Amino acid sequence: MRKEVTIRILVFVLFFTIGLSVLTLSLLFGDLYAYYQNRQILAEAERNIEKLKALNDDYDALLRQLQGDTQFARRLAPATLGIEPKEKDVAYPQETASQLAVARIALMKETEKQSQKEPILPRWVERCSQPNRRLALFIAGSALILIAFVYFGPQFHSSPIEKPNRNPVLIS
Repeated sequence: MRKEVTIRILVFVLFFTIGLSVLTLSLLFGDLYAYYQNRQILAEAERNIEKLKALNDDYDALLRQLQGDTQFARRLAPATLGIEPKEKDVAYPQETASQLAVARIALMKETEKQSQKEPILPRWVERCSQPNRRLALFIAGSALILIAFVYFGPQFHSSPIEKPNRNPVLIS
């Protein structure tokens, strides 16, 4: 008898806990979804901050070179401002449209690789975001709690109640 009661309590706790967890998930899913979206936005912001730090480091190095080498500005100006150099006896390479296209494709592949590293929402969060699935989760959780109480809940053994006398007695 004791073993049956222990198993009954364990099954009750299991069903009730699972049902309550699913019910809570379906009710608080909006907050959970916002949490995962905020995590994704935070990760993207951190990546952008790292890119900005790298750019700042590059610009600092460039400024140090400008301060240290007087000829560096003269060599950098044509490339930066798009001015055609006009020095004699120097051959300057000209890029073709096909070379630019290849470079553009390489940059796009690099960008795609970086975007694939982005943390996406977990698959179960995407699936649960649909309203009909959230309703199904709510109903399933409620059903588990109901089953826990009906089939595995406390049992009350009542003694037979004496039926009251239905015949009225007149007291004179």
